[in-house]
Amino acid sequence: MRSGSEIVRIVLATAATVLGSAACGPVLQENDDLLSGPWRVEAVELDGTTVGPGGRSMVLEFSTAESALRGNTGCHQIFGAFTFLDDGTASFTIPGRSSEACAPADQTAEDQLIDALEAVSSWTLAPDRSLEVRGPTASVTLTSEG
Repeated sequence: MRSGSEIVRIVLATAATVLGSAACGPVLQENDDLLSGPWRVEAVELDGTTVGPGGRSMVLEFSTAESALRGNTGCHQIFGAFTFLDDGTASFTIPGRSSEACAPADQTAEDQLIDALEAVSSWTLAPDRSLEVRGPTASVTLTSEG
């Protein structure tokens, strides 16, 4: 059974996803099928320093139809919204997490991933199906598992 605080987080994450997708604009249509599905986090950089994933299994899953994001950081489940626009701009909002206890190092790695994602402003999909999202102070590199 879910706790009251976990239910509130899920409701807030769902609301943010719905509001985010309503205001976000078009995802690059030709890449919808390529972007949807699970992506393994390969590298996380903040302020020029690689901070993750540090051997942790971190997977993000994009649903382009709803502009919804969910993932497992090795610590918690996360929920939110993303936008990948035709012009290469990107943004993430991650308002929700599950509430399991986890080791301090795992919590730090999760916080760094979320900080990096919320700092990005562009995206690039390479022919080898790697995805890089970056901003002035952060980048995250992912590989498709689909």
